[in-house]
Amino acid sequence: MSNLERLSGCFREVFIDDDNKKTAHTLSYERRGTLESFLKLLTGYSEFLERLSGEDKEGKAFNANLYEILKEKTINILLSSDGLSKNISPGGAEKIRFLFRESVFEYIFKSDLLRRFYEKPRGYPGDYMMFEMIYDQYNSSKGIGAYFDKFIIDNTLSSAVINRKEIMKKILAEFFASTERDVVNIANLGCGGCRELREFFSESRNVSKRVNCSLVDQDMEGLALSEKELSSYPNVRMRIYNQSVIQILGLTDKKDPAFFDNYDLIYSMGLIDYFLNSTLERFIEFFYNKLRPGGTLVVASCDSQYPEVYLPLGWFCDWNFYKRDAVALQNFFRKFLGAMSVEIIREENGHVFFLIVKKLTQNV
Repeated sequence: MSNLERLSGCFREVFIDDDNKKTAHTLSYERRGTLESFLKLLTGYSEFLERLSGEDKEGKAFNANLYEILKEKTINILLSSDGLSKNISPGGAEKIRFLFRESVFEYIFKSDLLRRFYEKPRGYPGDYMMFEMIYDQYNSSKGIGAYFDKFIIDNTLSSAVINRKEIMKKILAEFFASTERDVVNIANLGCGGCRELREFFSESRNVSKRVNCSLVDQDMEGLALSEKELSSYPNVRMRIYNQSVIQILGLTDKKDPAFFDNYDLIYSMGLIDYFLNSTLERFIEFFYNKLRPGGTLVVASCDSQYPEVYLPLGWFCDWNFYKRDAVALQNFFRKFLGAMSVEIIREENGHVFFLIVKKLTQNV
């Protein structure tokens, strides 16, 4: 029995268990049809990857036509896998994801990009190096891995991540151009490698204000990179918080130093994508109250409009997000904070949006 035949049997058993027919080896006609169609597609996909992998072993150069075929087949199998998971219980869906990954891992994880995204060597999804690889449009894997590098980088979600960085740089430029303060306090929550700040200061040498930057991240490696790169700018002073935002919010047993007050700008690029709504409420309230009157809170979020763009990271790498509706979140901010000025900015693909919240200059 081949590995794929064994896994096909495992897929069938998941569906049988889900029907609470543990002693039966039959499925309803409709569910069997859905499953067998998926397994046929998965078999064809695996055979294609095996052929492509064999060509790479022969030392053949990257083939653009084969890449387009891989791209189409990969999108189709991901859509089919996602559709299959919606036809089963949540517990069964998790098993389906595991079995799917086991079916294709020997090919997809030839991609250094996908392997890091899946293994999460820093202990959590979305570490600073993952984003550095996306920003740099990583494409250094060998063989079939190069095809999957390109597949991920070509995904419009990767473009949205790069666009998010560029939008944040524009927000920073507008902030520095509009503030009248000679000394400004800003905080970057879940800062990672601070790529947007590093590029902003590199490209904006005329920023003469003294900038006090609070950098917050659970990962000391990302903080060390940020501190090293930003220390070359004499007008930038850094305060390092090597804690998770969850700790700062007081949602763990660990006691942490008090977080500084009176910020002019606090921003987060994607951190809330990992928060339940209950945590999000605490996050908004806490950091809004850390702004000085007239200060600005900037929050970037994954958009729920196009769920299909998240399938590669979810199915290949178990990297998942809480996606939100921009207008609903805007209304929530207004209601929860009593803030009248809550602006939405969308990146061009529609996969990421920013909410920009201005704190009232005085109590009303």
